[in-house]
Amino acid sequence: MSIFVFGSNENGRHVGGSAQRARESYGAVDGQAYGRQGDSFGIPTRDKRSGSLSVSKVLPYVRGFLEYAKSNPNETFEVPNIGCGQAKYPTDFIAPLFVGYTPNVKFIDQEFQSLIPPTVAKTRLMVASSKEFGDHEKLWSIAEKLTHLYDLKDFELVPAMEGLGGRLMSGWAKKKNIPIHTFKPQWTRTDSPTASKKVSNGNEINAAAIYDKNAWSLAYATDLLVFDDYASKEVKGLIATAGQSFLNSILYIGSSEQTQQSRSINQNTSY
Repeated sequence: MSIFVFGSNENGRHVGGSAQRARESYGAVDGQAYGRQGDSFGIPTRDKRSGSLSVSKVLPYVRGFLEYAKSNPNETFEVPNIGCGQAKYPTDFIAPLFVGYTPNVKFIDQEFQSLIPPTVAKTRLMVASSKEFGDHEKLWSIAEKLTHLYDLKDFELVPAMEGLGGRLMSGWAKKKNIPIHTFKPQWTRTDSPTASKKVSNGNEINAAAIYDKNAWSLAYATDLLVFDDYASKEVKGLIATAGQSFLNSILYIGSSEQTQQSRSINQNTSY
């Protein structure tokens, strides 16, 4: 069976674009924003006022869809350029969220598919660090413990929010000849519909670029390691998003607390 995947809004009003097509031809249900609906599957890319959701807010919906597709291998899912119509995103902002898609996910646009990064390792550990985390001894201790937690022969580091913890972990990876995959924040890309435009040194920039980078990194990662000083709103927001992104694990290192390891909490499990 072929399932049509479409971009929706959080009100579940399927008017225009792929949403209208899903309602008219594939059984999409008015009032249902997310999940399986007849022979369709909705992924919200716009909010209840029809404004574009941030890439970070689209991420959990996409990851939830990929989990659903994985658990239904006998069905085929046809995916158009989600988020690139009425939500007005450039394709290279949304495509990276689909990392790790299963063979039963078929992309209608080959250019969109080509923008999805290939993976090179089974374990892809994203590292995020608040700027003020400065416990060097704990950082190096954790780095060495990773040798026992993961098979470093099939391991890749994904640096993000590179405070001291991120920089030291990147140095550790280089020393161990571990591959590093880095997403660059697109500071000059003000064509994003959720860009926070500011002027820096006479040039207009997208101040929200770091949040897009974090979303792409989370989509690429299988696990997350966080170094937190308890003062960073960015880290707090990242952890909240990670908890909805179907990661294998989240390792949390506080500046004055013992290491905690927990399974990620997935909230988008209703299909």
